Amino acid sequence: MSESHNQTSTPIREWFDTHKIPLLIIFTVFILFSIFVYVNTKNIKSIPSCIYGCDAYYESGATLDLINNPSHFWQSSAHDYLGIVNPIPKMHLYLRVLFYKILPFDYYNAWKAVFFMSYVLLAIGLFAWYFFYAKIFKNKYLAVALAIGTMNISGMPFFKYHSSYLVFMPLYLLLLVKLFEENSLKKELLWAGLITILTVVISHIHTMTFFISYFMIGAGFLVFVLKTIH
Repeated sequence: MSESHNQTSTPIREWFDTHKIPLLIIFTVFILFSIFVYVNTKNIKSIPSCIYGCDAYYESGATLDLINNPSHFWQSSAHDYLGIVNPIPKMHLYLRVLFYKILPFDYYNAWKAVFFMSYVLLAIGLFAWYFFYAKIFKNKYLAVALAIGTMNISGMPFFKYHSSYLVFMPLYLLLLVKLFEENSLKKELLWAGLITILTVVISHIHTMTFFISYFMIGAGFLVFVLKTIH
C-alpha cells in the first residue's frame, strides 16, 4: 500500500502536505477578517474618507471616468480643467472597473465593488506572500506571520492603489528568485520574459511602483554581476 502511495505521489501533493497547516492558518485568517470587514461595512452609505475626499474619492472618480471613457487610456480627468492631459498609471483602476462589470452595481454605486475586490486581493496577496517568504526563509510559520503583516489587512477595504501593488509584488520577487536560481538559458529567458511582463504591470499601478520595480531590477542585475565576477 505504501509503495502504491509513493508511486502516485507528486511534487505538488508533497508540497501541499508539507505546508498544509500554515495554509490552513492563512485561510482561517482570511475568512475571519473578511467576515469582520463585511459585518462592519455592509451598511456603509458613502466612501470612507476624509471630508475633502483624498485619494479614495479621487480614485473612485477616476474609475468612473474610465467607465465613461474607456479609450482614455492614460488620461486623468482630475486635471482636465487645467487643459492638461496628465498621464497616470491606471492598473488599479482597471481592476476596479473589472469588478464593477462583474458585479450587479449601478453607475453611482460603482465604488462598492471595491469591497468585493478587496476580498479577492487579500486572499491572493496572503498566499502569494506566504509562498515568497517560505521560499526565502525556509520557515513556514515565520512566513505565515510575515505574510499577514505585509498585506496590511488593517487597511481594508482597499480603496487605494497600494493594495494591487502588494498582490503583484511577491509574484514579481518570486520570478526574480527563480531567474537567479536557473542555469539553463531557455528557462532564464522564460523567467526574464515573465518578469518583463510583470514589471510593466507593476510599474503602471502607481508612479512610486514604477521606480521601485525598476530599482529592484537594477539591484538584482548588480547582484548577478557581482556574483558572476566572484
